[in-house]
Amino acid sequence: MNRSATLYAGFTIIYFLIFSTHCSAQIPSLYKESFVIHETSPSQCVSPTDAQRIWEMIEENKRLYNIEPKSYRSASVPELIWPVQMKENEEFSHLYCISNYMDHNQILGNDVFNQYGQTNLDFNCGQRTYDSSNDYNHAGVDIALWPFQWHMVEHDIAEVVAAADGVIIGKDDGYNDRNCDCEGTWNAVYIMHDDGSVAWYGHLKQYSLNAKDIGKQVFKGEVLGIVASSGCSTGAHLHFELYNSDQELVDPFYGDCNETINESLWESQQPYFNPTLNAVFTHSEVPNLSCTSEQTNFKSSFELGETIIIALYFRDLRAGDESFIELIDPEGQSHYTRTYQSSSDQLMSFWHMQHNLGMDAIKGSWTLRVSYYDQVIEKTFEYGCTALVDSDGDGYDSQVDCNDEDPTIFPGAEETCNGKDDNCDGQIDEDVELLTFYRDLDGDGNGNPAEFIQACVKPNGYVSNGNDCDDTNIDIYPGAPEICNHLDDNCDGIIDEGVEPRSYYADQDGDGYGSGNDIIIECTQPAGYVENDFDCNDSDSTVYPGAPEICNFLDDNCDGIIDEGVEPSIYFADQDGDGFGDANDSITDCVQPQNYVENDEDCDDSDNSIYPGAPEIFNNDIDEDCDGSDAIHSSTGNLHTYYNIYPNPASDVLNITFESEDLYYSILSASGILVLAETNKKQLDLVDFVSGMYYLIIIDKSTNRRSMEKLLIVH
Repeated sequence: MNRSATLYAGFTIIYFLIFSTHCSAQIPSLYKESFVIHETSPSQCVSPTDAQRIWEMIEENKRLYNIEPKSYRSASVPELIWPVQMKENEEFSHLYCISNYMDHNQILGNDVFNQYGQTNLDFNCGQRTYDSSNDYNHAGVDIALWPFQWHMVEHDIAEVVAAADGVIIGKDDGYNDRNCDCEGTWNAVYIMHDDGSVAWYGHLKQYSLNAKDIGKQVFKGEVLGIVASSGCSTGAHLHFELYNSDQELVDPFYGDCNETINESLWESQQPYFNPTLNAVFTHSEVPNLSCTSEQTNFKSSFELGETIIIALYFRDLRAGDESFIELIDPEGQSHYTRTYQSSSDQLMSFWHMQHNLGMDAIKGSWTLRVSYYDQVIEKTFEYGCTALVDSDGDGYDSQVDCNDEDPTIFPGAEETCNGKDDNCDGQIDEDVELLTFYRDLDGDGNGNPAEFIQACVKPNGYVSNGNDCDDTNIDIYPGAPEICNHLDDNCDGIIDEGVEPRSYYADQDGDGYGSGNDIIIECTQPAGYVENDFDCNDSDSTVYPGAPEICNFLDDNCDGIIDEGVEPSIYFADQDGDGFGDANDSITDCVQPQNYVENDEDCDDSDNSIYPGAPEIFNNDIDEDCDGSDAIHSSTGNLHTYYNIYPNPASDVLNITFESEDLYYSILSASGILVLAETNKKQLDLVDFVSGMYYLIIIDKSTNRRSMEKLLIVH
């Protein structure tokens, strides 16, 4: 929007111009002065491939450094403070805008990039987020620097702080931090909280990361690094991503459309829209806030008749919001007032005007006072003063000094290797001899001589020496104690000097006791070996010193005595397999042998039909049941007067008629095996009998008379 107005008091013309935008993936692209929208192609803050790499790194670090939660409560997250704070300065009142929240709508847009569309859903049921067609929904909150992102990055103004107490479980560092598009890997810190939840702090400034090593404790509010634009980023911002102890993504903002929590995880959750005047500046020319060519044009001292550019920088500006602007002269009198009213909603925007106080204006310190909601910001500037401001006393005023707060920085100063533009020529560390720093991967304070970089500022994870002979082992470094481990612990080129190896004995059966027949001399205990040689049988895990002694003809407890305190048993041969033993064939043993039993009751161990309780065959001179005699059959009385059987030969049934009220009869096979026994039954079912000769035995229990008949069954 372009708007102008003419002041009728004098000849000063004031121009009002709004530069505004919706945020892109990480930070907004701005309208150019021609009002053509300048857009980049936002992308994933963290791709699935990067996320997998990060989790693998975290799990490996947890294993290497033995990092465990202090108190494991599944799916819990601690209360959080805001993860960005402003380093003490007088330039900005506030320094960020939230450009994107987490996307809770799993549906993806049809376009390559979709922001603020119907496929986006933030915690507040709005669309202040984004997704992309390549399976990415924005997974965190983007806290974008506004305004003058690169000025803030260069001067370390926006600090990233730990949102909760925790342990450092991973870092990425050493990557370019001034990206305006998706490029390379980010610089980041990963923190595990006491309950096992994990926070990711990404897109940080190169070499600004907290110097503490992996596994070290950090505390809520402790500085972790500086906000910048490393990795896949279109501008300086912090990407804050949060996971519970089950590695499930969590949105810490409470709202109707956030199903990941039941209440806010912030100590104090800020409003969804938070209208704020972030800064008020005076400039020599209209500033350029684009990512690729930012120009601050800050100026706070003006000559008589020189045009002053006044600019106001807002976040979450809402339609209808009013700002009251007042210029106050050195005598405290109001020189000019103006009320600006916003005509639309804007996440990040700035308004500027040109003003010329004229040649006759009062010389001295003027005050620009701006009121917005309950904010009142005052900015002073010098007008028409012959003596220019030199705050640091280096002889150069703020118009030519690129850092008027540091007396060692001024035009013409000697450029030194320190990561600063000492001579104000716009270049950092040009034509200086770089320092060499060596990678210290294991964090023992000694670097790898084969892995080094040259820079003016020591990066995190690097040291100034290259003395380490093994940069993967924190216990190996110059001066470390030498221990017996086949390693050169103290990097003196000699292995295990002054220490003695030990004897280890094979434990083949895994009972914890070794064999004196298999010995090795080592500095560390090998797998399958123990420090004692007490086993008397290393092939049997039940035999070892102190084992219970059992009756097995073995020295179970290795005391040199076999089966002490236990008694063997007597077992009898069962050659015919009928379950009964031969009293004349016995052995004494601790374990029952095959074909032996514990009884000696068999009267014939060569015939499995002869045993105690076996069926007797009458009148065959054989004692089948081992009772000492054969069963003799004889008829007593004329039993035929009591019964009649028919037919015989029989087929499927046998009929029996009888006068007695108490007849018992049984059928034996031709070999004398009992196959049927009945009482007082007048018809017997013979369907399942095999054709052949059988014996029918009939007993009258009332008179004890009995008779045996041959029975032929034919089917």
